[in-house]
Amino acid sequence: MPTNQFPEKVLDFFKKIGVPVPTQSIEEIQRLRLSFRNETDLYKRKCDKTGKNIITNYPPSSPYKIYDREVWWSDCWNALDYGQNYDFSKNFFEQFSELEKKVPKANIYVVESENSTYTNYASHNKNCYLLFGSWFNEDCLYGNTYYHSISCVDCHFINKCQFCYQCVDCNECYEVFYGQNCQNSMSSWYMFDCKRCDNCIGCWNLRGKKYYILNKQATKQEFEETLDKIQNSYDYAQEFLKKFREKVLENAIHKSIIGENNENVAGNFIYNSKNVVNSFNIQKSEDIYYSDRTEEEKDQCFCSGVHKGELAYNSLSVDFSYNIICCWNGEHHTNTAYCVDCYTIKNCFGCVGLRQKEYCILNKQYSKEEYEELVPKIIDQMKKNNEFGNFFPISMNPFYFNKSVATIFYPLTKEEALKKGYKWKEDTDEKLNVEKTIPANLLPQNIKEIPDDVLNWAILPVDMSYQGISTNRPFIITKLELDFYRKYKLHLPRLHPDERYQNRFQLRTSRTIWTRHCLKCNKEIQSTYSPQNSEKVYCEDCYLREIA
Repeated sequence: MPTNQFPEKVLDFFKKIGVPVPTQSIEEIQRLRLSFRNETDLYKRKCDKTGKNIITNYPPSSPYKIYDREVWWSDCWNALDYGQNYDFSKNFFEQFSELEKKVPKANIYVVESENSTYTNYASHNKNCYLLFGSWFNEDCLYGNTYYHSISCVDCHFINKCQFCYQCVDCNECYEVFYGQNCQNSMSSWYMFDCKRCDNCIGCWNLRGKKYYILNKQATKQEFEETLDKIQNSYDYAQEFLKKFREKVLENAIHKSIIGENNENVAGNFIYNSKNVVNSFNIQKSEDIYYSDRTEEEKDQCFCSGVHKGELAYNSLSVDFSYNIICCWNGEHHTNTAYCVDCYTIKNCFGCVGLRQKEYCILNKQYSKEEYEELVPKIIDQMKKNNEFGNFFPISMNPFYFNKSVATIFYPLTKEEALKKGYKWKEDTDEKLNVEKTIPANLLPQNIKEIPDDVLNWAILPVDMSYQGISTNRPFIITKLELDFYRKYKLHLPRLHPDERYQNRFQLRTSRTIWTRHCLKCNKEIQSTYSPQNSEKVYCEDCYLREIA
């Protein structure tokens, strides 16, 4: 990539942290890093230490030793036992790959959770199932990025929500169903960009309203009658949802950048931050470039899921750290580069699975003097080989591209992915231990007509092309899930959880930043809403005058 495509402040950051200016495109840098995060594709296997049956996100084809996470965190093994000398006759990544294949990996990334086996990158959860990238939740199912929430199902990016369903980017909502970009609302259905609303159906851009239907004042009786129709007929509910989304597209005012209390930012979902370039889901941070999912961070570029630290470059899922380059999975790093699955380490280079260590290279212990003499030589070699500053190569990626986070934000066709060297997983017929299979279009229209025996069925989403369904993967309903649907008179889902997961992501805009003009004042603005689309997009000032 030509140097002049980066702003001057980003070029200054490269100098500050000591990496060459990238030669790959920004999109390729982002795609490669995120392809190393597989949250949702889980497998059954045995712990390579104990033989215990475990769940892992590493495919059977991966070359690694996989330990049950409790065994991995125990003292029954030592990562230094796998240490090796650095060999200048080989390139760095070749040697690192040799090491990584020897050092055990934890089966999943979960800390202090209870009865939440089928979760990943998730901690401090209780009674959760197929929940990913989420913390401090209880009785939550099928979702990504839940924080401090209770009894929520099929949601994405929710915070302090309770009893919500199919919600995306919602905060402090209670019994909201099919909500997007909503805050402090309750007992409402089909809502977009609403705050402090109660008992509303099919509304957008409302503030502090009660008993509204399609943005018009209604009586309590009209509200209850409309809700009764939605709850008693799956087909009616789907038609209402379709009508609502058409109304939102035609009438809702969209803020150019979703966020508040910012200065000099570009991206989306940015709060209380300053000097942010093309980044997403950023909170309380400063000088953040081309990054996503960051909180309380300063000086960061090309990072994902890196929180509460300073000076981070091209790293993935590393928290509470200072001065890190190309690290992946870990916490509490200081002055590290190319470290994977490491916790509480300082001055380490090219290490795997270390805990509470300092001055290590390829898992071998060195003195301070030896370390400081050897690392600059390794970096010089890596720069000559065009390695330093680049994330781990595609050839070292254990995951399938189409099952990684990258496929959501930077998608490729199967042919494109394979051409670049990524792996690709073909979906196969799933064998479910059930008593019978029922086509989704034959499910009863009303949840009241669903028998308890549905827990022993597989649902097959076939013959539903009119809804754009592109899969026939069967799925089951869990007891916790069925109880939730019955409590709130929700219809059984007609899609596999993976398809529902993908559909929620598609409700958000892409990560492309467009230059366009405010529809109200014509001021030039930056937004993730494409000027080719029909949404009404306002600058922040016009939006606040119109909506707040």
